[in-house]
Amino acid sequence: MTRIILLTALLIIFCVPAYAVSIGKPSDKSEQAEQPIPVLTAQQIADRLLSTIFSAYQDYSYEGFRALISRDFVPNKIQFLDNTEANFYKGKITQMRYVIEKALFAKDTLGINFTWDKKVIVRNAPEGQIFSGKAAFMYKKSSGEWKLYKIEGDNPF
Repeated sequence: MTRIILLTALLIIFCVPAYAVSIGKPSDKSEQAEQPIPVLTAQQIADRLLSTIFSAYQDYSYEGFRALISRDFVPNKIQFLDNTEANFYKGKITQMRYVIEKALFAKDTLGINFTWDKKVIVRNAPEGQIFSGKAAFMYKKSSGEWKLYKIEGDNPF
């Protein structure tokens, strides 16, 4: 009987503190869940959006480019897409760059002010022409996706 009491006492002395320590430690899953989710800044989102739309324009496909434009585009989506396509076929775009000056959130909209330039080799011309300008793009978030819905200033397309 003494041995059982002694064995039980030893188990309590050594096992209970170890169990208590293991309860206080978070599991691997909770450590992963508590890591902060990175939040993108307006500038980072603006950079991704401009990079995506300029890449889609440079590697032009009507459907691919159209998918980036809001159905609520103002003033006229069909006219904008027709003009964009006509301008694309005037020459080969060899370079397109932009510099973001400002990017601001307001609810589900993102405004981006930027300067841009593009080098285009016009059909039947030996050297490329450089076009540049300053524009403001307005994006609207709809169904979890950012879509271009307005352009002000110099249209880069």
